[in-house]
Amino acid sequence: MQQPNQQDKDAKLEQVARLFAIFNGSSKSTPLATLEEYRDGVLDIDFDVVRRVVEKYKFKKIESHKTRFPPTFPDFYEQVQLQINLDESVQRAKERRARIHIASSQPYVPGQTPIEKTITRAKLENSDRQVLDENCTADQFKTRAKNMEFAEGSIWRLGVAYGPKGSK
Repeated sequence: MQQPNQQDKDAKLEQVARLFAIFNGSSKSTPLATLEEYRDGVLDIDFDVVRRVVEKYKFKKIESHKTRFPPTFPDFYEQVQLQINLDESVQRAKERRARIHIASSQPYVPGQTPIEKTITRAKLENSDRQVLDENCTADQFKTRAKNMEFAEGSIWRLGVAYGPKGSK
C-alpha cells in the first residue's frame, strides 16, 4: 500500500477535526486517546471515504448514531466499511451496465430520443446492405421496386432504401 503524503494526512485529519466540531464544537474537549485512535486509524482510509462518512454524520444520515457525542473510532470505522461496500456495489453496477450496453446489438448513445435510437438500430441491422436512397418514402420505394429500379431483396426502413443482404 502506498504511504499517504503529508498533504493527504493533513486533509484526513482536518476531516476528523470537522467530525469532532460537529458534536463538540471543537476537538479540544475530546480525550487525547480518542484523537490518537482516529489519527492512526484514518491514515489507511481513502480521503474521499473519510469525507463522505463525516458528511453523513454532519447531516445525521446515520440512523444508529443518536447521541450528541462523536462516534467512537470502531463505530466510525464500521461506517467507513459500509461506505466502501456501497462504493464497490455502485462501481460493479456501473461496470455491469456498461457491459450490457457493449454487448447489446443496439448502441447506446446518451441523450438520444426514442426515434433516434430506432434509426440507429435500423442502420446497424442493415449495415451489411448497400444504401440505395437515403431520402425515400415508402410509396416511392414501392413504385421504384415495381419498376425494377431496385434489385430483388431490397428493403425500405425509416426513409432509407437498402439493397439486398450482402450488397455492400
